[in-house]
Amino acid sequence: MREAGKEVQKSKSYIRCEISDYEADQIQALLRSLLNSDKTDFTTKFALICLIKNKVENKGLLKVAQETNQSKAQVAIMVSCARFYLLGHDKRLRQNGGSNENIHCKTI
Repeated sequence: MREAGKEVQKSKSYIRCEISDYEADQIQALLRSLLNSDKTDFTTKFALICLIKNKVENKGLLKVAQETNQSKAQVAIMVSCARFYLLGHDKRLRQNGGSNENIHCKTI
């Protein structure tokens, strides 16, 4: 994922995923609801923030680590935990029994 309106940097290999506007709105609504919920604990919210900084804002793990005052390894763990939390939290992210057939991805 990358922030809308920003070009892909030339120095890295990226996976470009094409999703519809409806799917993007659903993911944005999910993230907002989790970040604003009283039922979501602080550690989960922090992991989601690290995931957003890394994947959406396209910041490297080291940059996120500097911004959040953590080590690079800690940020990598937080990003991974947030991904698994999202997959386990909302089953709408898994369509057709767990496959993502309607999300088209390619490495660029």
